Amino acid sequence: MKRIRLFLLLMGCALLSPVVSCCGKPEAVQAAEAVVERCFGTFPQQVQFALIDKQDGCDRFALSVRNGRLTVEGSSPVALCKGFHDYLLENGYGIVSWSGNRLDLPDVLPDMPRRETVSPYRHHLFFNVCTFGYSMPFWGWEQWERQIDWMAMHGYDMPLSPTGSEAILYKVWSEMGLSDEEIDDYFTDPAHFPWMRMGNMSRMDGPNSKEWYASQIALGHRINEREKSLGMTPVYNGFAGFVPDAMKERFPEMRYVQSHWHEFSVDVVSPSDSLFGRIGSAYIRAWEEEFGKGEYYLIDCFNEMDIPFGEKGSQERHDALSAYSDAIYRSVSAVNPDATWVMQGWILGYQRDLWDREALQALLSPVPDEKLMIIDLGVDFNEYVWKNGRNWDFYEGFYGKPWVWSTVSNFGGRCTAIGDLEFYLNEPLKALASPNRGKLWGYGSSPEGIENNEIQYEIFSSAGWSSEPKDLTEFLRQYSVARYGAAPESLMTFWAEMRQSAFSAFSDNARWHWQRRQPYRKPDEMKINEHYYKAIDAFLAAEDQLKDSPLYRVDALQWEAFALCGRADEKLAAAHEALDRRKPALALEREREMEQLLMQADSLLCLHPLLNLDRWERIAREAATSKTEAERFAYNARKIVTTWDGTDHTDYACRVWGGLIRNWYIPRVRHWFESVAAGQDPRMRQFENPWPEKPIRN
Repeated sequence: MKRIRLFLLLMGCALLSPVVSCCGKPEAVQAAEAVVERCFGTFPQQVQFALIDKQDGCDRFALSVRNGRLTVEGSSPVALCKGFHDYLLENGYGIVSWSGNRLDLPDVLPDMPRRETVSPYRHHLFFNVCTFGYSMPFWGWEQWERQIDWMAMHGYDMPLSPTGSEAILYKVWSEMGLSDEEIDDYFTDPAHFPWMRMGNMSRMDGPNSKEWYASQIALGHRINEREKSLGMTPVYNGFAGFVPDAMKERFPEMRYVQSHWHEFSVDVVSPSDSLFGRIGSAYIRAWEEEFGKGEYYLIDCFNEMDIPFGEKGSQERHDALSAYSDAIYRSVSAVNPDATWVMQGWILGYQRDLWDREALQALLSPVPDEKLMIIDLGVDFNEYVWKNGRNWDFYEGFYGKPWVWSTVSNFGGRCTAIGDLEFYLNEPLKALASPNRGKLWGYGSSPEGIENNEIQYEIFSSAGWSSEPKDLTEFLRQYSVARYGAAPESLMTFWAEMRQSAFSAFSDNARWHWQRRQPYRKPDEMKINEHYYKAIDAFLAAEDQLKDSPLYRVDALQWEAFALCGRADEKLAAAHEALDRRKPALALEREREMEQLLMQADSLLCLHPLLNLDRWERIAREAATSKTEAERFAYNARKIVTTWDGTDHTDYACRVWGGLIRNWYIPRVRHWFESVAAGQDPRMRQFENPWPEKPIRN
C-alpha cells in the first residue's frame, strides 16, 4: 500500500511538471543541494545551482562568480556536485573526504568569469567487485548515504550496485524447486560475496538469515533510489552461470562444467543448456520486478580462472566462448533488450597468456557492439606489475565494444601510502589520444578497498573530468589548502619528499614486513627510503601552523603511525639478522623493540576515525538481525582482513589499523620469534586460523 501511495504522489508531481518539482525547483537541483547540505550541514547562501544540457552525451559543469555569488551550472546532479567541489578545491575553501569534511567560504566570493568543464567520458565508474567484501559487506544506510554523497561530490555517476543480489538469487532458485538448505549450502558470508558472485568460490561461513536478506532488499532500494535521484546509473549484477551443487540433482540432465580458483571449484551451467538462459532471464526478471528496469548488468565470467572449454587456440574453445557470451546476452536481452552487459577486464592483463586476441574476439563477437561494455581494470598493473602494454592497444580498441579506463589502486584495501601520483593525474590522457581508443566511453576508479590513501582519490576524481594535463605540484598545493586551510612551506616539502618515495611507486605488494607471516625477508616494494621519513617529519613540523585544522590532526595521526611502522620493519630485519648470527636472545630483544614501536602506532591509529578495528567490528555487528548473527558477522569481519580463508590468502588485506596491530600482528610475530628462539616449530597456521574467533581486547 505504501508503494502505491508513493507512486501516486510521484505521478501527481510529474503531471504538474516533468522537470520542476512540486516545490518549484528542478528535482535535479534539489537533489544536488541536498548532497551539499548533508556534507556540510548547510547549503551556502552565496551559491546557486542551475541545470544545463549535456554535450555529446557527456556531463559538463560551468562555474562563475558575479557580485560575490557563485553560480554552478551542471548537466546532472552529479555534475553540479562535482562542479561545486572543484570550486572548493581550487580555491582552498573546503573538501569532502572519508575522514572528514571542511567548508570555509568567504561571505563574499571574488568575482570570476564563467569557466566550463566538459568531461571527456560519458560515464565515471566507481567500485570494484571486491570493494563489497573488503570495505562494504556490512554497511548500513548511514555508511551508504555518506558514500553516495562522496561519489556525487567527486563526479562518479556509474557505481556498481549489487546489494540485494543474493536475495534475488534465493527467490529464483526457490521457485525452481531448491530447498532453503540447498541454497544456504551455496552461499558464503557477506564478506566473501564478491568471490561467490564472480564464480570463484561458494559455501564459506554461511548461511545468512532470511531476515538479513530482507534487510538487504530494503537497503538496496534506498541505495538505488538515492543513486538514481542523483542521475547516477547503477550497474546491477546479472547471472553468469554459477549454481549450487543441488542443481545437478534437481535437473539431472543439466550439462555443466566446473570453474576452478585456487582450492575452490564451482559448477557452471553449460551455455548450451537451456537452463542457462532460463535462470539468467528469471534473475533479470525478478530483479527488475523488485528494483525496476536496469540499464547495465555486471556479469563476470572466468575471473582469474582457466577457460574450461577446449585447448588454447582451438576452434572448440572459440565456439564455446561464443556460445557462452551469446547465452549471457540472450538471457538479459530476452527480458530487457535495452540493457548492456558489463564485464570486468581484469583477466585481459592478468591472464594475457590465456586471453589472446582470438579468444577475446570469440567471446565478444556474438554480442552487438553497444550491448557489451568492458571495464579495463588495472591500467596501473599493466604499467608497473605485468609490464605487458595497454589492453586497448593489444586488443585493438576492444574490437568495437565500449570500454572504461580504470585503475586498481590497492589490493584488499591495504592502507599503506603508495601510488604514483603523477601517473594517476595525467596517464588517462594517453588513452584519450590513442589511435586505438575505440569507444572509450568511461573513466573508472576500481580499488579493492576504500577509505584510505585519500590524496589518490582526489587525483582520480580530477583526472576523470580532464582533457588537459595538470601540474601535480599545483594540484597538491590546492588540495592542502582545501583540506587544512593553508599550505605552509613544510607541507609542500612533505609532498616533494613523498614524490621521491612512496608517491612515485606502485606495487601489488604494498605491505609492511611485520604484516606478513614470518619469516618474510623479501626486498621492500613500497620505496620506503630517507625521503619517506623526511616527508613525515616535514608534515609533522607544520603542527604550529595547522594545529587548529581537524583534518590535519587526523592525517598527523596516520603519518606518525606510518613512520613508526617503517621503523618497526627495520627492527624486524635486525631481529632476523640476529637469528642468522645465531643470537636468539638478541633477536628477541630486537623483536621487543619492534613491538614497542608498533604499540605506539596502534595507539595513534585507535584515535583515527577510519583506521581502526573497533569501527570495522561495530559496523559488522550493527548489520545483524540477531545477537548470534552479530557475533558471526564480527567473526567474518575479522577473518576477511586477516586469515581470509585460512590458507594461501592469509595476509591479503593487511590493514594498518589500530586494534589490529596490537591484537593480531604483534602476537603473531612474537609467537614466531619465541618459537624459533626456543627451537620449536611455530606451526603458524595453527596459531593464525583460530584468531578471528577470539574476542578482541580493547
